[in-house]
Amino acid sequence: MADIYLGLTDTVTNPLPAIRWTGGGDPGLPIEYGKQMDRATMLDGAQRFNLKSKHPRHWALAWEMLTAAQKDRFVVLNEHNGALYFRNEWEDMTWRQVVMAGFEYEPSINLGPIGCRFRVSFSLEEIR
Repeated sequence: MADIYLGLTDTVTNPLPAIRWTGGGDPGLPIEYGKQMDRATMLDGAQRFNLKSKHPRHWALAWEMLTAAQKDRFVVLNEHNGALYFRNEWEDMTWRQVVMAGFEYEPSINLGPIGCRFRVSFSLEEIR
């Protein structure tokens, strides 16, 4: 089983909790890898494009049924205002520097005395 890692350094990272997929199928972890470009419209109406040489990747990840301790781990990573190290073994074994571009969590089920379960979702953007 492939793991996903996210941490403050590439040597001190623990795998993120396993993503639970319903139906037992393979995961759908989309990787957005669109081209970055500047677009300008000239006075005569013609459009010009300037393609950038680097095209950063974006990942949208989500977990459900996390414990409060697991959710708090994600909150700590989100509160870090700097680069994080990310490796998605579903994609490849490369370490990438990323920032959390978006982050949200919400309680998904209240289990009474044994605690609440949470849904966490966030997006990562590669920095170079």
